[in-house]
Amino acid sequence: MEFDHVAIHVRDLEKSIAFYRDILGLTLIDAEPGEEVCTGTSIAPWRNGGKISFCYLKGEGDRCTIELIYEHDRTEDYDVRDLKVPHICFRVKNLDEKAEQLKRHGVKFLVENARPKYSDTIRRIDYIEDPEGYRIELMEFVDRSPSE
Repeated sequence: MEFDHVAIHVRDLEKSIAFYRDILGLTLIDAEPGEEVCTGTSIAPWRNGGKISFCYLKGEGDRCTIELIYEHDRTEDYDVRDLKVPHICFRVKNLDEKAEQLKRHGVKFLVENARPKYSDTIRRIDYIEDPEGYRIELMEFVDRSPSE
């Protein structure tokens, strides 16, 4: 078994794509080979009919993706705290540099420059918030992560 993706619901698809692609630096990829980017149909149990779009983004060298789910007919906001996604975590090679870039884009920082005492392999941890309110953990390791 292998991890594949994390799915999050978004209200503003273009703003979310811009955040993950243009600010975080992920690559927007095709939903399925041969299909257009950001199109799809869903068999998901939470879907109540209507048009739905999926966008997939991934980082350099990643096999796992973030799936942005956009329900075109939805009018109410999502309460991201109710969606049970505590946070998404990205490994960053130079978090000092990345944090400065994110600040230039006005990204909201929730925690900055944390240095956990429980690990000697983690150099720095920051938490930011995406345009929909999802928490994103950015983690820089000294040499390698414990999962490598």
